[in-house]
Amino acid sequence: MPRPPSRLLALGLLAGLVAVPGPTSAATGAIGATTADPTEYTDRTTVSGWGGFASGQSRRPASLATTDLVAVSAGDESSVVVGRDGRVTAWGDDAYGQSTPPVALTDGTTRVVDVDAGEHHTLALTADGGVVAWGGLRDTDEGQLDVPSDLGPVTRIVAGRYHSLVVRTDGSVVAWGALGRFGAINEGQTDVPDPLLPGGSLRAVDVAAGDRHSLAADAAGDVHVWGSGRHGQREVPQAVRDGDVVDVEAYGAASLALTTDGRVHGWGDSGTATTEVPPQLARQRVVEISMGSETAMALTDSGRVVTWGDSAEPVPAAVGRHAPFGAIAAGGRHELVLHRLPKAASRLVVAAPASAQQGRPVTVTVRLTGATTGVATLLDGPRRIATVPLRRDGAGASGKAVLRGLAVGSHRLTARFAGTDLVSGSTSAPRSVRITRR
Repeated sequence: MPRPPSRLLALGLLAGLVAVPGPTSAATGAIGATTADPTEYTDRTTVSGWGGFASGQSRRPASLATTDLVAVSAGDESSVVVGRDGRVTAWGDDAYGQSTPPVALTDGTTRVVDVDAGEHHTLALTADGGVVAWGGLRDTDEGQLDVPSDLGPVTRIVAGRYHSLVVRTDGSVVAWGALGRFGAINEGQTDVPDPLLPGGSLRAVDVAAGDRHSLAADAAGDVHVWGSGRHGQREVPQAVRDGDVVDVEAYGAASLALTTDGRVHGWGDSGTATTEVPPQLARQRVVEISMGSETAMALTDSGRVVTWGDSAEPVPAAVGRHAPFGAIAAGGRHELVLHRLPKAASRLVVAAPASAQQGRPVTVTVRLTGATTGVATLLDGPRRIATVPLRRDGAGASGKAVLRGLAVGSHRLTARFAGTDLVSGSTSAPRSVRITRR
């Protein structure tokens, strides 16, 4: 199934996160406000998705609104991410329990650094190199959850359809599952070649698990395939054999490989065109690939995403305008990208009487939406005249300043909010106050 991110996360903006400010009532003497540039970003990372909405697998949960994410993976109809705090969040189809991680992974008891979602089960890599598996309920239980007790520290995890693969810290590969409890589904996909087994002569840097075949790329850039070959899974293209492979992907009877020159190669029989690599990728340098049942993705060195396959949809404009992206994950019929979280828009409104007599105090109210605390600077034209602490007021914040000694004449009052690490700064529209003689 799709591989977790292989590099640091880049820029982006999740469509729909920034609220559109509504109109302000004129009955209070308030004036509408300007809004901040919506392309301002936090240093946190979020997920955005499209396609395959039947199970909600591409809709980001509300609980992730401000969570900083470091890893993403897409199952057949499910999605899973890891926060920088090591907590796991999964959503989408849960027919096999694949979207219900163990509580220890969701509450932070066990810190996770990576995840991989298969068709019926999901794997997590813990901070200490351990592996946790869940899902695989009912007749999908083929032993893929039976993590070996003597596995040792692991650096890479992959969840296939009915089996699981890992790379240990010594570069050896361990596989389990495909026990044939509910049918003849084992065609050797767990029979790791001797040179890749613990104590073998080769060191793996990446692995991939299809339905009934498995792949590994070793430190020399060579690809090894084992298991079924009935659909061309073991017919590795010459360009792959001649290349230096750094990334392998598999789903069903199909495989993809990425070579160090940034080229993508496909083989096997997907039946859904995921092995038909778009010609346009030959003119770009790809740094990451991902593959599902009906969609495949490539991330280029410019942070752009190319998709293909029978159910693949191009990056929607609402998402694409926020490239470059930092990581990708192709599910069965949906796509996910990781990118930096945008700052929420703020909005300031200044309310004050339209006129007052000379010598009378003028009370100015500043209201902020988009944050529940902060400080606003009140200006009279270019001159700073007050600092207004803003405290929670319903869904936003507000504060007041009492101005004394305003000179006779017109005054143009505005408020500025510097913003926070999650909220953009903004400046209110001006409010005119006229001071008249007694």
